[in-house]
Amino acid sequence: MKLVKCNRCGEMYSDSYRNCPFCEEDEHFRKGARYTGPKNGRRRETRRRAPSIVGPVVILIAILIVALLVWHFLGDKLALRRSPEETPVDTSDTITPGGVLPGGEGTTPASSLEMDKTLQLAVGQSGTINVSGGTEYEWISSDPTVATVNGSGEVTAIGEGTAIITATDVSGDSAVCSVTVTGEGGQSGSQGGSQSGSQSGSGINVAGLTLRTEYNTTIKPYESGKFDISMKKGESFQLTVEGTDAAFTWSSADSTVATMSEKGTLKAVNKGNSIITGRSGDAAISIYVRVN
Repeated sequence: MKLVKCNRCGEMYSDSYRNCPFCEEDEHFRKGARYTGPKNGRRRETRRRAPSIVGPVVILIAILIVALLVWHFLGDKLALRRSPEETPVDTSDTITPGGVLPGGEGTTPASSLEMDKTLQLAVGQSGTINVSGGTEYEWISSDPTVATVNGSGEVTAIGEGTAIITATDVSGDSAVCSVTVTGEGGQSGSQGGSQSGSQSGSGINVAGLTLRTEYNTTIKPYESGKFDISMKKGESFQLTVEGTDAAFTWSSADSTVATMSEKGTLKAVNKGNSIITGRSGDAAISIYVRVN
């Protein structure tokens, strides 16, 4: 046995091989074979396995199962969290204050209420405002020192001047009436028969009257014969008119807010405003009561 040199690769190999084993090994490698070394003096060749797709398929199925479970348990919460950002807001029909659409066309409907536009009374007189087109109304006077109004639309003239009476329906529609109050008997305050004069026909100097509470505090008028008192709901106290010995008869423009007994006990019933009127002959004083 002797060594022979391969003309192709230049390696030395035993002449017992028919062909150069090194070249044969290189040829097998190029064809995908793998040399595992000699066994029983012989060369064994194996081929590489084709890559399996089972693993990637199993992984993909597992990912899909996890995604389905997440959507089943958390899908509603995720949708709610995203909806405020993704839902478009249509502002084409938005109405601006004053009832005018952004394009400048269209206004809010006019009130359906029909009411007396004007009412004229003398101090001490009462009158009812006629209104139609609604069911229940809320009545408000712009100046209770001039005129008050109760829940039935009855207006009581308190002092000379002008007040605006507003009626509002439960649906929100409203209408107004202008109330003009003159001196008693239709005369102006500057004439002798007026209650706003400093001396009434009964001899009572209205301008000199004051009120005294049971706590010995004095309430002075803000205008001749007119007083202003603030109270809390449920509060009550005794009032005495100072400056005259005459007895007064008391009445309330809204007894659901404030009342005055014959003995002069003023009581705050509910929150709101009312006018307490005291009369002695042709002399009258008014107390504007604010209940908080």
